[in-house]
Amino acid sequence: MNPWNFQLSIGDIFLDLGVIGSVLLLATLIRRYIPFIQRSLIPNNIVAGIIALTLGFLFSDFINQERMGLYVYHLLGLTFIAVAMSKPKAASGLSPVHTGMLFIASYLVQGIIGMVITFLLIFTVMPDLYPGFGLLLPLGFGMGPGIAYSVGSNWENYGFISGGIAGLSVAAVGFGFAYIHGMYWMRKGIKAGFATLIPKDQPLSNELLTGLLPEKNRPILGRHTTSSEAIESLSLHWSMVGMVYAFTWLLLSGVASILENIGAGSELNTLWSFHFIFCSVMGIFVRSMIDRYDMGHHVDEGIMSSTGNLFVDVMITASLAGISLSVVGDYWMPLVLCGFFGGLATYFFIKNVSKTIYKTWNFERMLSSYAVMTGTIQSGLVLLRVLDPKYESPVSIDLVYASGFALVFGFPLLVLINAPMGFFDNSLIGYAYTLLGLIVYALLLSAGWYFLYQRDRKSNSIHQSK
Repeated sequence: MNPWNFQLSIGDIFLDLGVIGSVLLLATLIRRYIPFIQRSLIPNNIVAGIIALTLGFLFSDFINQERMGLYVYHLLGLTFIAVAMSKPKAASGLSPVHTGMLFIASYLVQGIIGMVITFLLIFTVMPDLYPGFGLLLPLGFGMGPGIAYSVGSNWENYGFISGGIAGLSVAAVGFGFAYIHGMYWMRKGIKAGFATLIPKDQPLSNELLTGLLPEKNRPILGRHTTSSEAIESLSLHWSMVGMVYAFTWLLLSGVASILENIGAGSELNTLWSFHFIFCSVMGIFVRSMIDRYDMGHHVDEGIMSSTGNLFVDVMITASLAGISLSVVGDYWMPLVLCGFFGGLATYFFIKNVSKTIYKTWNFERMLSSYAVMTGTIQSGLVLLRVLDPKYESPVSIDLVYASGFALVFGFPLLVLINAPMGFFDNSLIGYAYTLLGLIVYALLLSAGWYFLYQRDRKSNSIHQSK
């Protein structure tokens, strides 16, 4: 499926938006009145996605999985633009770097685990399993449903049947670890006294449980930066996001044309599957130009942040709604094995490494990093909000910076993941080399990270002695 050349009517689009909006509203009511959902702290978009998935199973014409996948693809790019267009935040030392390195290392752990399990299945009970299935683990767990769908859909061109939906399915398993196991870990840590700001056994606030704020405690969403009779401020911000997306399409079209002219047309699918990276780069460039000409004050942080959150809510709902249970049935064994062992490895890896690299806000950083590496950055912020209700700690900013750091320095991982298709004609030996490459990458990263850690520790010792 080509997400830039997909045939659908305007009626289909508005019908799908109506369905997504309805299940989000229903999920909000469920969160408001059902204690079990409140205590679980599962975000409304996850509940809405599960409702849509269930309705799609019961009524086959209710949900179109291909269209849902299409929305996931484009909303991923729009989300990266909104984040890139936001006002740059103040740095907080080397903590974001350490967290970013932790994210990249988690990708590698997940990728190695996934590939080992895939090879074991191929050589035993599932000889026809697509060799790259295990690589969906870092994509779906660490990078999120949008990237998992985008890359998985690209692999359909190389024989991965329903690769995009398989990617969404892996991401759904990751959400289970992020929220179900993450909540259990968080409650256990609070009772043990690990939380910095939350006393033992302190009850959760009614606002956090229901997801609705009372009139007396409602923060300002954003500030107008334009005169409404000229143009609504929200319209201006959405126009900027739309403009950047159009620029990204023009850039990608130009690069695609160059690739075709030099005889590299086989790389076009990979190029378009990484559109979110170009969206981020283009958003950063446009924002820098706006700031350079002293126009940044016209971009309100609250409005742009809310725009990005809107895209995330719709994207996650659509990602769960786009899962086909028949595809899950086809891949249930690798899904269960990769999901279980991948989640377990991520938990133990982050738990043990965090004890070494973090000296402050240890539990908060550990738990939120685990949620990000099994869900999305929103998952990490949701759990962090329980431990740090007003975001008083630097952890939330660190997560944002670390995600950007991991995206940039984790790009070689994306290239490595696609190497079997680009350099080995999708052969099994190509995936063996990819597994070897992941191991070598992990060793090199560990060496560089150890050097950085020792240098940071030495610098802190000198500073304290003064």
